[in-house]
Amino acid sequence: MIALKRSLVIVVSLLLGSAAIAQTHLIKGRVTDESQEPLAGASVSVLNSTRGEITDVDGNYEIRAAEGEILVFSFLGFETKNVTVDSRAVINVTLAQETNALNELVVVGYGVQKKVNVTGAVASVDYANEVKSRPVTSTAQVLQGVSPGVQVNEASGQPGSEDVTIRVRGIGTLNAASPLIIVDGFEGTIANVNPDDILSVSILKDAASGAIYGNRGANGVVLITTKNGGRQGKASSSITYSGQFAINTPANKFRVVSDYADYMEIMNESAENIGNSPIFSQAMIDLWREKSKDPNGIADSGYPNYVAYPNTDWVDAMFNRNVYQKHNISASGSSGNGTNYLISASYLDNPGIVDNMGYKRFQLRTNVSSWITKWLEAGTRLWGYLGNRQLNDFSGASGFMSRAVPGIYPEYDGKFGWMENPEQSSNSRNNLYFFNRIGGREKTLYLNAALYLNIKLPLDIKYHASFNYTHQTVDYMKWVNLGGAYSFSRGENAYEYNNLANQYTEQNNSNTGHWTFQTDFSYNHTFAKKHEVGAMVGFEALYHNYGNSSGRKSGASTDNLFELNTYSTMVSIGGSHSDYAAASVFGRLTYAYDSRYLAEVNLRYDGSSRFSRRSRWGLFPSVSAGWRISEEPWMKNSKVDNLKIRASWGKLGTNSIGNYD
Repeated sequence: MIALKRSLVIVVSLLLGSAAIAQTHLIKGRVTDESQEPLAGASVSVLNSTRGEITDVDGNYEIRAAEGEILVFSFLGFETKNVTVDSRAVINVTLAQETNALNELVVVGYGVQKKVNVTGAVASVDYANEVKSRPVTSTAQVLQGVSPGVQVNEASGQPGSEDVTIRVRGIGTLNAASPLIIVDGFEGTIANVNPDDILSVSILKDAASGAIYGNRGANGVVLITTKNGGRQGKASSSITYSGQFAINTPANKFRVVSDYADYMEIMNESAENIGNSPIFSQAMIDLWREKSKDPNGIADSGYPNYVAYPNTDWVDAMFNRNVYQKHNISASGSSGNGTNYLISASYLDNPGIVDNMGYKRFQLRTNVSSWITKWLEAGTRLWGYLGNRQLNDFSGASGFMSRAVPGIYPEYDGKFGWMENPEQSSNSRNNLYFFNRIGGREKTLYLNAALYLNIKLPLDIKYHASFNYTHQTVDYMKWVNLGGAYSFSRGENAYEYNNLANQYTEQNNSNTGHWTFQTDFSYNHTFAKKHEVGAMVGFEALYHNYGNSSGRKSGASTDNLFELNTYSTMVSIGGSHSDYAAASVFGRLTYAYDSRYLAEVNLRYDGSSRFSRRSRWGLFPSVSAGWRISEEPWMKNSKVDNLKIRASWGKLGTNSIGNYD
């Protein structure tokens, strides 16, 4: 498919609330750190507005704001500061360095860790900000260019079937090389997640960090965490809308000969160069040049000259400009007494750049959690989508591009054109006609439900249990459209395809079910303010099943019904079913002394029904260590914020084989 380029993008965001409208005035100032050094590139914005500026190399800024509005000053590694605007024309601000940098958490396998204490290769992506900064049509596109060693390629521009591949540090195994995708703790697909619902993404790149996922982690792991409402302990609520509009056009167009008279002369020259007679007569060349002088004139057939004697640019004829749109609305908040919620709905309409190849999807998510008591939290995550993808024969008919000559008009008045020059080879084709001779649609219904419990036990021990179930149904239906092609210069049908015996319909229905159960105990405690000890042990079991049925029949009774029972001849019928199961125990032990000397051990014991009984189980360990040199006393006066040396070893595996091999 041709990759898409958005030549025009309009992004609309609305946060429901109230804001006073007042006269703004120009405010100047300087942003510095505590040593009065300028902070270049600091962000200065007006709260709850789209007005914002960036400081220059000397830390200076200019912005317009009204009295009573709030200016927000922020810079990476420094605490954000809010200043209420008054009558002052100059507002200088000093930002303090963050004191909680050591407590910043990053998501890892089956838990979270302090970012500075991580000894494996773990990259953290602020996905929410990445989504705001650029428009995307698929969730995986946001990961492009955000982390070293992570490669994201889109092999197709077909809406709903972009064929996005993700590689973490290249290809690691045979059969399958894609990383394991974990969504809120459970295996999933990144394409199924609405990008507006994602809070953060962690990428486990090496064996030390990925060994906790055993025989599924050999190609890296992408951990996706979705939003879950407001802040704990603070009552809040908000409704947010965001919208995207874009014009889809081909990223690149190759040039073709679109003047048919020129085409005929070039073909004649080509024939003469190899000693053959000219293919086209001079009379036919002269006729086309004469008609091109009056393109809006009416031919003897009653059609305009530009239709009856066409000069078609087939690249322009095949690809269109279409409007892409996406809308997302969400409500989130907290009751203030332990209940958080997020409800979001999104609608996507991507018509693509080729007729009858669009994709529409409606998606809904509900995340709710509540601390029932001080020691018991219960929550649920329910989400899913309904997608509808149109089908045509682009992949098959695009092979006719070499036979698409300028002397064929694509479509006019509901009729597909055909060869207008009797001297033209009969192998010439109208690509649009063959694109649309195949019709159909693919409907997908995806549902995902998760329930979980978190219990705080004595001695800093925590217990977690969760159950997840997913179900996907795909209804695929393809058929042949009858109808011929038309000669606009002669005013008659030039190609017939109306034999009902040639018509066929094909249907395929598949169902996929998957459940996972997880439970674990974790322990984290700091002794004597310097010794941080963490431990976790858990169990996981999963079951996956897939089944499908398909049929194809020919010999239609009519040209406008496509159900199987309206066809007379069975061509093929089939069906299949497969399943697999897995069980695992896993654990982790971490130690950090003064956030300076770090160590971690991971272990997973995996069993999978995909392997024979004698080789069904595998052990996957990893060990890693780190030294934060920047925390040594003799480094305290240096300007180095964080300097860490890491060393690790790990063992990974893959279960990417057939279920019954």
